[in-house]
Amino acid sequence: MESPNETDNGHARDYRYLGARRKSSPPAGLAAQGHAAERPSERYFYNPHLPPVLRFDPTGGPDRLPELPEVARRRPLSADEVNLLAEALRDQEP
Repeated sequence: MESPNETDNGHARDYRYLGARRKSSPPAGLAAQGHAAERPSERYFYNPHLPPVLRFDPTGGPDRLPELPEVARRRPLSADEVNLLAEALRDQEP
């Protein structure tokens, strides 16, 4: 059986469209006209290829966080405790 793209002699048909041009084809020599500036490499905060970094907080602030909800059940929180809890909710990482 003959495929739809073949003619009687077994060769493929000519699909040229006269006057048609590629819209996204850049002009010749465009790449050689300028020099791309070299960007410094980005250093991301988390890189799975680097060893983990141990972080330590000498103030012990995150250790006070688990007891704050318990204190809030017994009495209203002071302004310092509310600020500490708000900062923890904003900045604390798991």
